[in-house]
Amino acid sequence: MQAFPSAVLLDMDGTLFDSEAIYKKLWQQTARKFDIDLNDEVYARFVGARYDQCLQYIQELGGSSFNLDAFLQSMVHAGQGILPPLKPGALELIEWLEQNNIPKALVTSSRKEMAARSLGVIGGLERFQVVVTGDDVEHPKPSPEPYLLTCEKLGVAPETTLAVEDSNPGALSAIKAGCQTVVVPDVLPIQQSIQKQCLIVMQSLEMLPDWIEQKQTS
Repeated sequence: MQAFPSAVLLDMDGTLFDSEAIYKKLWQQTARKFDIDLNDEVYARFVGARYDQCLQYIQELGGSSFNLDAFLQSMVHAGQGILPPLKPGALELIEWLEQNNIPKALVTSSRKEMAARSLGVIGGLERFQVVVTGDDVEHPKPSPEPYLLTCEKLGVAPETTLAVEDSNPGALSAIKAGCQTVVVPDVLPIQQSIQKQCLIVMQSLEMLPDWIEQKQTS
Protein backbone atom coordinates (compact mmCIF):
# COMPACT_ATOMS: atom_id res chain seq x y z
CA MET A 1 0.00 0.00 0.00
CA GLN A 2 1.36 3.41 -1.01
CA ALA A 3 2.27 5.75 1.83
CA PHE A 4 0.09 8.83 2.26
CA PRO A 5 0.60 11.33 0.84
CA SER A 6 2.24 10.29 -2.42
CA ALA A 7 2.85 14.02 -3.01
CA VAL A 8 1.89 17.38 -1.51
CA LEU A 9 0.43 19.90 -3.94
CA LEU A 10 0.81 23.50 -2.79
CA ASP A 11 -1.00 26.63 -3.88
CA MET A 12 1.13 29.79 -3.82
CA ASP A 13 -0.71 33.10 -3.21
CA GLY A 14 -2.41 33.11 0.16
CA THR A 15 -1.03 29.66 0.98
CA LEU A 16 2.76 29.86 0.84
CA PHE A 17 2.87 33.65 0.60
CA ASP A 18 0.96 36.34 2.48
CA SER A 19 0.18 37.98 -0.84
CA GLU A 20 -3.60 38.23 -1.10
CA ALA A 21 -3.82 41.21 1.28
CA ILE A 22 -1.14 43.02 -0.75
CA TYR A 23 -2.90 42.31 -4.05
CA LYS A 24 -6.23 43.39 -2.60
CA LYS A 25 -4.77 46.72 -1.48
CA LEU A 26 -3.16 47.35 -4.89
CA TRP A 27 -6.31 46.50 -6.85
CA GLN A 28 -8.59 48.56 -4.62
CA GLN A 29 -6.28 51.61 -4.40
CA THR A 30 -5.88 51.66 -8.18
CA ALA A 31 -9.62 51.16 -8.69
CA ARG A 32 -10.33 54.24 -6.56
CA LYS A 33 -8.04 56.32 -8.81
CA PHE A 34 -10.17 55.25 -11.76
CA ASP A 35 -13.50 55.83 -9.94
CA ILE A 36 -14.30 52.11 -9.81
CA ASP A 37 -16.13 50.73 -6.78
CA LEU A 38 -14.06 47.64 -6.06
CA ASN A 39 -15.44 47.02 -2.57
CA ASP A 40 -14.67 43.90 -0.54
CA GLU A 41 -17.75 42.04 -1.74
CA VAL A 42 -16.91 42.67 -5.41
CA TYR A 43 -13.21 41.93 -4.85
CA ALA A 44 -14.10 38.44 -3.58
CA ARG A 45 -14.34 37.42 -7.26
CA PHE A 46 -10.64 38.22 -7.68
CA VAL A 47 -9.43 35.93 -4.88
CA GLY A 48 -7.97 32.73 -6.33
CA ALA A 49 -8.73 33.84 -9.90
CA ARG A 50 -6.24 33.73 -12.75
CA TYR A 51 -4.73 37.04 -13.85
CA ASP A 52 -6.59 37.18 -17.17
CA GLN A 53 -9.86 36.61 -15.30
CA CYS A 54 -9.07 39.55 -13.00
CA LEU A 55 -8.43 41.73 -16.05
CA GLN A 56 -11.79 40.71 -17.48
CA TYR A 57 -13.53 41.54 -14.18
CA ILE A 58 -11.96 45.01 -13.90
CA GLN A 59 -12.75 45.74 -17.56
CA GLU A 60 -16.40 44.87 -16.91
CA LEU A 61 -16.46 47.12 -13.84
CA GLY A 62 -14.81 49.99 -15.73
CA GLY A 63 -17.20 49.93 -18.66
CA SER A 64 -16.74 50.45 -22.39
CA SER A 65 -14.58 53.59 -22.09
CA PHE A 66 -12.28 52.10 -19.44
CA ASN A 67 -8.53 52.31 -20.24
CA LEU A 68 -7.18 48.95 -19.06
CA ASP A 69 -3.58 49.72 -20.07
CA ALA A 70 -3.55 52.91 -18.00
CA PHE A 71 -5.04 51.03 -15.04
CA LEU A 72 -2.39 48.32 -15.21
CA GLN A 73 0.46 50.82 -15.55
CA SER A 74 -0.78 52.60 -12.46
CA MET A 75 -1.10 49.38 -10.47
CA VAL A 76 2.31 48.07 -11.55
CA HIS A 77 3.90 51.38 -10.57
CA ALA A 78 2.24 51.24 -7.13
CA GLY A 79 3.38 47.67 -6.57
CA GLN A 80 6.93 48.09 -7.87
CA GLY A 81 9.46 46.35 -5.65
CA ILE A 82 6.85 44.77 -3.37
CA LEU A 83 7.44 41.08 -2.68
CA PRO A 84 4.98 39.29 -0.40
CA PRO A 85 6.37 37.66 2.74
CA LEU A 86 6.20 33.93 3.35
CA LYS A 87 3.35 32.63 5.48
CA PRO A 88 4.34 31.29 8.92
CA GLY A 89 5.46 27.70 8.54
CA ALA A 90 5.80 27.81 4.73
CA LEU A 91 9.57 27.38 4.51
CA GLU A 92 9.57 24.88 7.36
CA LEU A 93 6.92 22.81 5.55
CA ILE A 94 8.95 22.75 2.33
CA GLU A 95 12.07 21.71 4.23
CA TRP A 96 10.14 19.03 6.14
CA LEU A 97 8.79 17.58 2.88
CA GLU A 98 12.31 17.46 1.47
CA GLN A 99 13.70 15.81 4.61
CA ASN A 100 10.97 13.17 4.43
CA ASN A 101 11.35 12.59 0.67
CA ILE A 102 7.75 13.55 -0.07
CA PRO A 103 7.43 14.97 -3.61
CA LYS A 104 5.93 18.45 -3.81
CA ALA A 105 4.32 20.43 -6.59
CA LEU A 106 3.30 24.05 -7.03
CA VAL A 107 -0.22 24.58 -8.37
CA THR A 108 -0.85 28.30 -8.83
CA SER A 109 -3.17 30.53 -10.84
CA SER A 110 -0.35 33.08 -11.15
CA ARG A 111 1.72 33.37 -14.30
CA LYS A 112 5.03 31.49 -14.34
CA GLU A 113 7.01 34.74 -14.38
CA MET A 114 5.31 35.91 -11.19
CA ALA A 115 5.70 32.52 -9.52
CA ALA A 116 9.42 32.47 -10.28
CA ARG A 117 9.79 35.99 -8.89
CA SER A 118 7.99 35.21 -5.65
CA LEU A 119 9.71 31.86 -5.10
CA GLY A 120 13.14 33.35 -5.63
CA VAL A 121 13.33 33.97 -1.88
CA ILE A 122 13.29 30.22 -1.20
CA GLY A 123 15.45 29.00 -4.08
CA GLY A 124 13.07 29.26 -7.01
CA LEU A 125 10.77 26.90 -8.87
CA GLU A 126 13.50 24.24 -8.86
CA ARG A 127 12.52 23.22 -5.33
CA PHE A 128 9.36 21.65 -6.74
CA GLN A 129 9.23 18.41 -8.71
CA VAL A 130 6.35 19.82 -10.80
CA VAL A 131 5.14 23.38 -11.36
CA VAL A 132 1.75 24.13 -12.92
CA THR A 133 0.87 27.81 -13.36
CA GLY A 134 -1.99 29.75 -14.87
CA ASP A 135 -0.07 29.72 -18.16
CA ASP A 136 -0.31 25.92 -18.37
CA VAL A 137 -4.07 25.39 -18.28
CA GLU A 138 -7.04 26.36 -20.39
CA HIS A 139 -9.49 26.19 -17.50
CA PRO A 140 -8.17 27.70 -14.24
CA LYS A 141 -9.33 27.06 -10.67
CA PRO A 142 -12.06 26.20 -9.63
CA SER A 143 -11.85 23.82 -12.60
CA PRO A 144 -10.05 20.57 -11.64
CA GLU A 145 -7.71 20.93 -14.63
CA PRO A 146 -4.74 22.45 -12.72
CA TYR A 147 -4.68 19.62 -10.17
CA LEU A 148 -5.38 16.88 -12.70
CA LEU A 149 -2.50 18.14 -14.85
CA THR A 150 -0.22 18.28 -11.81
CA CYS A 151 -1.03 14.68 -10.84
CA GLU A 152 -0.50 13.56 -14.43
CA LYS A 153 2.94 15.21 -14.50
CA LEU A 154 3.85 13.64 -11.14
CA GLY A 155 2.55 10.24 -12.20
CA VAL A 156 0.34 9.85 -9.13
CA ALA A 157 -3.37 9.25 -8.56
CA PRO A 158 -5.14 12.38 -7.24
CA GLU A 159 -6.73 10.51 -4.32
CA THR A 160 -3.25 9.63 -2.97
CA THR A 161 -2.12 13.27 -2.86
CA LEU A 162 -2.60 16.05 -0.36
CA ALA A 163 -3.54 19.47 -1.77
CA VAL A 164 -3.05 22.57 0.38
CA GLU A 165 -5.18 25.60 -0.46
CA ASP A 166 -6.40 28.88 1.09
CA SER A 167 -9.36 29.95 -1.06
CA ASN A 168 -12.76 28.61 -2.10
CA PRO A 169 -11.88 28.36 -5.84
CA GLY A 170 -8.58 26.65 -5.06
CA ALA A 171 -10.07 24.16 -2.63
CA LEU A 172 -12.90 23.38 -5.04
CA SER A 173 -10.39 22.77 -7.84
CA ALA A 174 -8.48 20.24 -5.74
CA ILE A 175 -11.64 18.53 -4.46
CA LYS A 176 -13.10 18.19 -7.98
CA ALA A 177 -9.82 16.62 -9.11
CA GLY A 178 -10.15 14.01 -6.37
CA CYS A 179 -7.25 15.21 -4.21
CA GLN A 180 -7.33 14.94 -0.43
CA THR A 181 -7.59 18.61 0.54
CA VAL A 182 -6.43 20.70 3.47
CA VAL A 183 -7.43 24.35 3.68
CA VAL A 184 -5.63 27.11 5.59
CA PRO A 185 -8.00 30.07 5.06
CA ASP A 186 -6.55 33.45 4.15
CA VAL A 187 -8.56 36.63 3.45
CA LEU A 188 -11.98 35.00 2.95
CA PRO A 189 -13.80 32.34 4.97
CA ILE A 190 -14.24 28.92 3.42
CA GLN A 191 -17.79 28.04 2.42
CA GLN A 192 -19.46 25.39 4.59
CA SER A 193 -20.23 23.21 1.56
CA ILE A 194 -16.51 23.15 0.70
CA GLN A 195 -15.36 22.64 4.29
CA LYS A 196 -17.45 19.47 4.46
CA GLN A 197 -15.49 18.02 1.52
CA CYS A 198 -12.05 18.82 2.97
CA LEU A 199 -9.99 16.59 5.24
CA ILE A 200 -9.42 19.47 7.63
CA VAL A 201 -9.42 23.26 7.89
CA MET A 202 -6.45 24.44 9.96
CA GLN A 203 -5.23 27.81 11.19
CA SER A 204 -1.62 27.69 10.04
CA LEU A 205 0.82 25.77 7.84
CA GLU A 206 2.87 25.36 11.01
CA MET A 207 0.43 22.62 12.05
CA LEU A 208 0.69 20.60 8.84
CA PRO A 209 3.86 18.46 9.33
CA ASP A 210 2.64 17.11 12.69
CA TRP A 211 -0.82 16.49 11.22
CA ILE A 212 0.65 14.52 8.30
CA GLU A 213 2.77 12.44 10.70
CA GLN A 214 -0.31 11.62 12.74
CA LYS A 215 -2.20 10.57 9.59
CA GLN A 216 0.71 8.34 8.56
CA THR A 217 0.74 6.50 11.89
CA SER A 218 -3.02 6.21 12.38
